[in-house]
Amino acid sequence: SRGLELETRFLPIEGLDIALNMTILDAEILELRDDIVIPAAEGDVLPGLVDFKVGGSIEYSWDAFSDKQMFVRLDGQYVGSSPNGLAAGGTAVGFATNEAYENIDFSVGVIAEKWELTIYGENLTNNDNYILDSGILPGTPQRVTTLRPTTIGARLSFSY
Repeated sequence: SRGLELETRFLPIEGLDIALNMTILDAEILELRDDIVIPAAEGDVLPGLVDFKVGGSIEYSWDAFSDKQMFVRLDGQYVGSSPNGLAAGGTAVGFATNEAYENIDFSVGVIAEKWELTIYGENLTNNDNYILDSGILPGTPQRVTTLRPTTIGARLSFSY
């Protein structure tokens, strides 16, 4: 396998945090041993391997209410497609490709010495791509896993 992973973080002004990351990966089966029987062929991409993904976040925080801190944050990611299993050179029963997907999350919150309150929105674009496709096996229904639908909520945490 060969790959490249980059991660960078910028702090251009006080309170502003910008992060970016990217992964490029090329991994496949190069050689099969004769004494191991698996549904694979040379050149098959490894199951679940995403060849490209990129993500980033931007967060701004500031002092508020004399003894607390507030923040606002935006996150996004793109994840490329991936195989759901070994392809056996394209002959594997149930072989499918997991769809590429992207999602965007947002949060705003207040942090105190002993507690934190965050209001959040996850998967704001309501992307329902198949992130795991189990493939169709003879006599069985297709089973897929999608991203969780848009979720809006609040988190309250305490430290002691």
